[in-house]
Amino acid sequence: MDNRPNTKFSGKRKRLQCERMSIQSRADELLRQGRVIMEELEKLEESFRQYCCSFKWLKGVTVFMARPIHSTNPDSQDIATLTLSRLQLEAKLLGAEVVEEIGYTTTHVLTYRRANQVFDTKNVLRSLGGRDVQEIITLSPFWHPSGRAVKVVYHDWLEDTLAAGKVLPVEPYLAVKYEGCGL
Repeated sequence: MDNRPNTKFSGKRKRLQCERMSIQSRADELLRQGRVIMEELEKLEESFRQYCCSFKWLKGVTVFMARPIHSTNPDSQDIATLTLSRLQLEAKLLGAEVVEEIGYTTTHVLTYRRANQVFDTKNVLRSLGGRDVQEIITLSPFWHPSGRAVKVVYHDWLEDTLAAGKVLPVEPYLAVKYEGCGL
């Protein structure tokens, strides 16, 4: 009997061991890369959460979108309605609450106007609803605990607020001024 190792099988065995070691080292490297990728993904998710939370900068704003009163032309009414719908969607995405009727939690009422168009305060108030709604708006500075008034503003306020990336003062956009509103 020949006690010499079979070189044919021993060469294959060494090659298999080398391949196994090569596969194992590739698997170890892939696992390491996977851990690095998972750590990066966790960092990205955390950044995304922080970014999204900071993106809700209209939180605390409660908006009612008034029906357009600027024109009786159907095409103009459609443009106004689409504009207000877009603004409503953008406001919601940024954390604002949009309500279906004016109430005690409403902070802003938006009314559409064409560029530089100004409405009489009485007409704006009448367009928003009955006497109870008008009183909510005109008397809000007196009944609200903080003295906060429901601000009736032209839609440009929200357009410009969105463009600026921060809540702008309402004074230049007021459709209803509280002194002498005639109720």
